[in-house]
Amino acid sequence: MNIKHKVYSLGAVAILGVVSLLFSTSHFAKTTYQLNHANLLVADLEVRLLNLRRNEKDFLLRKDMKYLTRFNENMDKFLATEAELSDILTSHDMASSAQLKKDILKYQSGFTALVNAYDQMGLDPESKLLGDYNAELEAARTYLSSDQLVSLFEFDEKVERGALDSSLVPAESSKLLAAAQALIAQKEKIGLKYNVGLLGETRALSHTVEEQFTDFVNTLATQSEEISNKLATFKMIVTALVILIIVLFILQISRSINRQVSS
Repeated sequence: MNIKHKVYSLGAVAILGVVSLLFSTSHFAKTTYQLNHANLLVADLEVRLLNLRRNEKDFLLRKDMKYLTRFNENMDKFLATEAELSDILTSHDMASSAQLKKDILKYQSGFTALVNAYDQMGLDPESKLLGDYNAELEAARTYLSSDQLVSLFEFDEKVERGALDSSLVPAESSKLLAAAQALIAQKEKIGLKYNVGLLGETRALSHTVEEQFTDFVNTLATQSEEISNKLATFKMIVTALVILIIVLFILQISRSINRQVSS
């Protein structure tokens, strides 16, 4: 091999080395971008989750169906973000978001059942079961004596707490008793306390989602750091190997050229 060919060989090795460095750098940059994007998606999921909890609390406070609509809109955005995140996680063999998706869909079903139960009971004093009961209560006031009205007031207070005491109203108040019984049954279905009935189920489902999300975020943070460290190490090794190969090849070519010139 003459000097000219050796110089060409040296140039080819150098070009291959640069290409290798560019490839490793490109891979590192692409993966880093995807990991950063995944972190942004996780942050967006956290915002959506907070919005879902806010929608739930707003409904329980104001009893307005519009908060179920907002809840479902935020859920759609949450699921769309989760789907995008899932593709990135799968491509890098990271923790799956499948369980989080499963849990939050259960939360949506639980909250929807709770809202529908409230709607069946009556979201205002004039509607549905609550409206029927209030109408019968108002009708009873027209024919009761003063003493009976005092008992009726106590009866109403107990119904509000989910208890039925038929001894507090006259026997002829059968319609009132029937309306009160239906209302109480619905109250029991919803939950007379925050931790029982549909209220308790929805609360448990939301807590499960929050715990699952916290574990998911912590796992992703650990895995992202591990992948970043591996990529950085890989890039350093490739760079060192390319430099070493080029240097050794230069030395070898230089010696060969020197021998040819000397001879």
